[in-house]
Amino acid sequence: MFGDKTAFYVVLALTLAGGMLRFYSLGSQSFWIDEVYSATAAKGMLTHLVPYMPGGSVYERDILNTAFITISMAVFGVNEAAARLPSAIFGTLMIPLAYIAARKFFGNTAGAVTAYIITFSYVEIAWSRQARMYQQLQFFYLLSLLLFYKYLEDRKTKTAVLTLIATAGAFLSHRFGFSLLLIYPAYAALDMKLGGRKMKMPQKTLVAAGLFIGLGLVFSEMYLHTISAVLSSSMNYLPAYVDYFKTAFPASIYLAVVGLLLYWKDTRRPTLLCVLAFIIPFYFISYRIKLLGFRYAYFLLPFIIMFAAKALTYVAKEIWGKRKTTAIAILILLFSISGELSFTPQTTYYLESRAPQPDFNSVYPHLKDNIKQGDTLIVDYPEVALWYGLKPDYWLAFSISGFPVETVLTANKTHYAQTMTPAITSADELTGILNETHGWLVLDSLAANRIPQDYWPILTNKTTWLPGPSKPGQAGAINLYRWGNDD
Repeated sequence: MFGDKTAFYVVLALTLAGGMLRFYSLGSQSFWIDEVYSATAAKGMLTHLVPYMPGGSVYERDILNTAFITISMAVFGVNEAAARLPSAIFGTLMIPLAYIAARKFFGNTAGAVTAYIITFSYVEIAWSRQARMYQQLQFFYLLSLLLFYKYLEDRKTKTAVLTLIATAGAFLSHRFGFSLLLIYPAYAALDMKLGGRKMKMPQKTLVAAGLFIGLGLVFSEMYLHTISAVLSSSMNYLPAYVDYFKTAFPASIYLAVVGLLLYWKDTRRPTLLCVLAFIIPFYFISYRIKLLGFRYAYFLLPFIIMFAAKALTYVAKEIWGKRKTTAIAILILLFSISGELSFTPQTTYYLESRAPQPDFNSVYPHLKDNIKQGDTLIVDYPEVALWYGLKPDYWLAFSISGFPVETVLTANKTHYAQTMTPAITSADELTGILNETHGWLVLDSLAANRIPQDYWPILTNKTTWLPGPSKPGQAGAINLYRWGNDD
């Protein structure tokens, strides 16, 4: 499509444009609850070098992401923008990485189209602006596969070491990174079989295999815990994920199927790797993970986009021939009106229906200005109150993750373990507190739907909803209630 020098400037321009979209007003949007978990753990690490939660427990998951957020906070302060900075960096770096990977697997034109879609993808931009690990996982996952593919070509020790480092980054970013330990041998075996080649194990390959086994042993406890949790679950979220892909990526998902079918014969080896990289973790996400969350499949999005880019390239080449560049420009323009892309900077981004995003910024500043000594504060998420500098008196207990409430309580079932906030676990307790005290209640739409239904007659009769600071929203409402003294 264009020479290496032109490609460099095109990808550089896309990276700069993508960076602007990802960094723009990064701290404006309110944290959602999962971001507060990561930011709170980073605050603990900033103070103690260990990601302690306020209640004294250690936030063990996704430790590399917590470490990056901690470093960012140490440099730029404890705030939303600093917490989101690592994701914005990895999201911006995904643009040249996607170009390099797609060019390696499917050619220069597919690389350029992939980089363009990644740059302006609404979903890519949105998740690049969250203080969570999903963007980081996507980066290390694709980088690991690219380096692994390269190692099988050059058999260089340097490439093997880089692959190990990237793989460790994926492991430490999210447990889904462990799927690489299934993908690597599956690809190597299938590639040999499909290519009609006999298995050869030169010395460097033996050394590399030993290093990968050693890496697995280093993370063995984490790996075995993940495998145990996964194998103990049996779900069927496949229809929900398929519906999500069709809705969120109406052009890419169908083009990806076309691209896969068209290029299996011509680019069998990289196509096989990309298919395995998608199917293996997608199976576990669809059938073996207890919770449904469309963000769990986010790290697989580049493979859909690469296959979609191949389909666009094929159509342009076969139909327009020598005018391929013009044709691709026209096709990209048509793709751009599919609703998948976003070209203007925004302060707020909607993530997904399974990631509630109430505007905590509308409630807690009001609370800080109006709460008085002696007021009682009951909240739905104690970590959020603490993030805004308010110590909650009670947690209105409900199933935050969909698991039983008891899983997040202390052994004696009296406190929320992560912050040691006293828990309200019955209607009688709630009634007693509202009768004997005065204060404030913060309740978002998720909590409102999940608290026991026999709480609602009590809340309706004894509290007053405050319409000013309360705020509805597509991504989840946040409501503030008052009871007792009005002064």
